[in-house]
Amino acid sequence: MLFNDIEANQKKMKSGKRVTTIQTLGACNGYYYKTSGKGIPEGKKVIEGEKKEKNLMLFSIGHYDAANNEYIVLNRIVKNRKKGVVLMWLQPE
Repeated sequence: MLFNDIEANQKKMKSGKRVTTIQTLGACNGYYYKTSGKGIPEGKKVIEGEKKEKNLMLFSIGHYDAANNEYIVLNRIVKNRKKGVVLMWLQPE
């Protein structure tokens, strides 16, 4: 399962606190849950990208390549106040 969220919500979910509603996408990182088809997925992980920068993933513009088991997605990056987009290839662990 792939989605965007703010970092603070990950800590709140672990402690059972109410999560914060996202106010702006610029504060989001891409996250994923690994699912097995049995029960509720546990723990989410950040999709690694640019360090010390927000890593908003544009999942709706992605494409799944079944032959190579890869999901290609656009990753919005901000460096020194300049915004850009790069392609990112993701594969399940």
